[in-house]
Amino acid sequence: MTHTVDIVKKYINISVKLSDELSQLQLSLNLESIFFAESLASDSVRRESLEKVKKMRDLSELHKDTYSRLLVQFEEEVLSSLDSLSESESVELIKNHKIKLQKKIDEQYEFYKCRDGWIKSTEELLLFLEDNKGEYELVGDTLLLSDKIFDSYIYIDSRIKEYANKERKIGEARKRRMFMNSQNLGFEFKIS
Repeated sequence: MTHTVDIVKKYINISVKLSDELSQLQLSLNLESIFFAESLASDSVRRESLEKVKKMRDLSELHKDTYSRLLVQFEEEVLSSLDSLSESESVELIKNHKIKLQKKIDEQYEFYKCRDGWIKSTEELLLFLEDNKGEYELVGDTLLLSDKIFDSYIYIDSRIKEYANKERKIGEARKRRMFMNSQNLGFEFKIS
């Protein structure tokens, strides 16, 4: 069983490192600048913003691929570590492991669904503004919208915020779970 705990520790550390790397890459894109009024109003900055969103999509796809491979490796290592146990012990542990693993898969699916929704909605907003030039103007640091596009803009913007909030909550829940798991396994994990 000690070997299994070591495997779990190893994959928690790998997962934290992967998440931190993705966060750093994401921060380097300066995504929040996409939503500054002056960025939204500028044709050239909107094109740059679309490139940032494309890079975010690529990062997300890389993260999905890496996470999927890690999950398979984790599963294989955990199951092989149970070979030395009796059948009755291993059946119960495998059952519990499968339940926990399915929860992680479901959580990650929701995370990616939010991330993909954010990406698509952000692209949609940028393209919407591109298609509706002349229906808005930058006044000071405010983007003034015409009545024609106001409701559509607000709808797209609210979806972006909804996806971002859901993703943030999933990330916070994941960090709390990882913190609790690390405490239960007797090693240090800091929530950043």
